[in-house]
Amino acid sequence: MLNVNIEDFVRKISQKYLAERIDHTMLKPNAGLEQLERVCHEALKYGFVACVVPPWFVERAKSIVEDSVKVVTVV
Repeated sequence: MLNVNIEDFVRKISQKYLAERIDHTMLKPNAGLEQLERVCHEALKYGFVACVVPPWFVERAKSIVEDSVKVVTVV
């Protein structure tokens, strides 16, 4: 059995380490461009690994984050 003290683990990880493992998701079907842009800029600001958006926002999201953040969609 692995014995890990969660408090010690949390103290040791950095914000950057954690952010690089987060997908920032915005999949509301009624979301508008303003929400998309906010999510993309937050992903850039915090260094998230990906921004998950509806298929109709992929091109716009890619133009905002360029190559700094992955753009992911769902079908």
